[in-house]
Amino acid sequence: MPTHPITILAAGADAALGDAVSWWPIVPFAALLACIVALPGLAPRLWHNNRFKLAVSVFWAVWALPVVGFAGFGHAMTDYVAFMSMVGSLFVVAGHVHIEGHWAGRPSLNAMILLAGAILANFLGTTGASMLLIRLILTTNEWRRHRWHVPVFFIFMVSNTGGLLTPLGDPPLFIGFLEGVPFFWTMRLWPAWLLVNGSILAIFFVVDLLQFRREARPASFGSRAVTIQGGRNLVFLAGIVGAVLVKGWLGDGLAALAISSGLMALMGFLALATSPAVLRFETGFTWEPVMEVGALFLGLFITMIPAMHLLEHHAEVLPISKPWHYFWITGSLSSMLDNAPTFAVMAVLARSQVVPGSIGLGPLSDDPSGGALLAAICCGSVFMGANTYIGNGPNFMVRSIAEARGYDMPGFITYTAIALMTLGPVFLLATMILFAG
Repeated sequence: MPTHPITILAAGADAALGDAVSWWPIVPFAALLACIVALPGLAPRLWHNNRFKLAVSVFWAVWALPVVGFAGFGHAMTDYVAFMSMVGSLFVVAGHVHIEGHWAGRPSLNAMILLAGAILANFLGTTGASMLLIRLILTTNEWRRHRWHVPVFFIFMVSNTGGLLTPLGDPPLFIGFLEGVPFFWTMRLWPAWLLVNGSILAIFFVVDLLQFRREARPASFGSRAVTIQGGRNLVFLAGIVGAVLVKGWLGDGLAALAISSGLMALMGFLALATSPAVLRFETGFTWEPVMEVGALFLGLFITMIPAMHLLEHHAEVLPISKPWHYFWITGSLSSMLDNAPTFAVMAVLARSQVVPGSIGLGPLSDDPSGGALLAAICCGSVFMGANTYIGNGPNFMVRSIAEARGYDMPGFITYTAIALMTLGPVFLLATMILFAG
């Protein structure tokens, strides 16, 4: 199997940092996170401007460049281009599919949308499923006063925990596929998918029912018919999924990146070119959400390299050996770092413990004890991306779209607190049932 860019990133950072690893190189990453947390409250008008976000992101990225080095910067940009190609193309194409439900949102129907999104996430990715369904659930609940929880739970399920069962569902699983994990291996994680998503859905239904009873209901709820405009763009969504598979088939390298990213960009262009302007009006399509993601993740991809290197440098001395260790450490790191490189580092650590000297992750997935560790790593990286807005790319996009539709979304710290209070017990239950043995 080809060497994954994450491995090269770590090597590039190692060359820049030298043998002595200190904590100061992670200052730009910590500072950028602090800006994301604090500036929306301290300077809301400035933070609303995506140019200002880009300036902040670039400032801390430039500060980190002497440590990251030329090679690290190059590979960070390679990963960034691949990431934004997939996220951006899915955003554009799904933004030209208008799914409208002719009903007013009620708990049972909202729960059905969340369940459908969690299933679709395994085929369209968490980004594709989120962009396809977020406007539907926001529109059908616009009449409600007590509604902030709806997009929050949407982020929990559709943008994160739903995408566990295939390598298409979430970037960490796709990295595992590139490194030798069989394509259908993650299907064995269905008990974890069912337990976590079923628990979150049950919590949502109770919360939504309580909030629904506080509403002054409209005179008529309308029919349950669903209309789809721009259905032809679903073909372009399939084309993006195909481009992801092509990337897996071609492996790493600039040629593979150019071909797959080019195919994704082509799908987005075709959706723009063939869709009438009235459809963009119907969906409320704007470039703001994807521009926000692009601005912030540009800095995060660069500044997180020293943080990932520090983690890898100390990985061997960490007291990690059991599945529940891997589940919680991988998940905790995925909440603040990008979950894809976190998965890569933790998977290499597990491989060195179980099948030392092997190449790729195939031997780890084939080994019974190694498979248990790998399952915990997969679940931690996918599930706990929901803990913060920066845990997974779609989180920011859903928040931005919801705010544009007039929803009062919680701030960074408030969202994290809500996520920990809601998802923490679910993850503890999953630990006791699935990973404690």
